[in-house]
Amino acid sequence: MYRCGVGDGDRPGVFGKSTAEMQMLSTFTDAGWDFVDETANGTEDIWRMCIDGMNYPLLWWQFNKADFKCPDGVDFVDFTVLANAWLSDSEQVNWNPRCDIAKPQDNVIDIADLEIFCDNWLQGL
Repeated sequence: MYRCGVGDGDRPGVFGKSTAEMQMLSTFTDAGWDFVDETANGTEDIWRMCIDGMNYPLLWWQFNKADFKCPDGVDFVDFTVLANAWLSDSEQVNWNPRCDIAKPQDNVIDIADLEIFCDNWLQGL
């Protein structure tokens, strides 16, 4: 069985992890990795992993930009996130910077973002 290490090899207490363990979110959050939608390890949302046992963690930007919420893929759940932020700007409570996906980013969730969202949703069909 292939095993990977977690930790600093020069310090005691470093141990290998099985493939199954390396595909569990808790393996990484327990080690202090900062994931999307958790704040215990920071608020920068560097990593993302949706379902235990399916994949390894990826950097947040490796996911489809319209895939706001797990599970992987653009779907109706993601549409509800966009709808909740609809017509908001960075000064409003319902502002969600992840929904500002049109280029260039203009700090407003509007029709330009909806167009990009729809294009990404339709690509998955």
